[in-house]
Amino acid sequence: MTAASLQKVIASGNGLEATRLAYYQLSTGQPPLDAAVNGVTIVEDDPNELTVGFGGLPDANGEVTLDAAVMDGPRHRGGSVIGLKNVRHATKAARLVMEQTRRVMLCEEGDSAIFGAGLYVDNEMGTCGSIGHGEANLLNCSSFHAVQQTGRGASPIDAGLETLAFIAKRAAPYERNDKGEVNFRAFF
Repeated sequence: MTAASLQKVIASGNGLEATRLAYYQLSTGQPPLDAAVNGVTIVEDDPNELTVGFGGLPDANGEVTLDAAVMDGPRHRGGSVIGLKNVRHATKAARLVMEQTRRVMLCEEGDSAIFGAGLYVDNEMGTCGSIGHGEANLLNCSSFHAVQQTGRGASPIDAGLETLAFIAKRAAPYERNDKGEVNFRAFF
């Protein structure tokens, strides 16, 4: 089995075109980091995508602020940006932080671009990105937890479900509805 046949590209529902581009680029020999960043750029450019990039919804102050992070598994390096304003491609900015500085984070505010919480990469075990209730991701190191599960042999779906159960079990009382169910969302 070749390394190329083991490559997989996974995204949330808004990333279908991104996964197609990234998979194509991987299959033609592009480095994984290039393929991932180029794929995410498609989502960031979509004016109809309300969660990230050009079409992102404004925050409570009426401003669109963006977070992003990248990790390079072979080098175990990463870069992230949090709270960017007036930048269309936050993921490319995060890559510049990784490649052109000794820092791992440029921060205004936010949680999704924090390693272990919003994303984690381990070349031997897998990768994960998460969005949704940032505090839950931070407090549970959700992406790290999911990668640990895949490293123990879990499928990506099973790792995501186990991580969601892990988060739900630890949710604070104020994060639950009258039925005891968590009242926030997290995605892997």
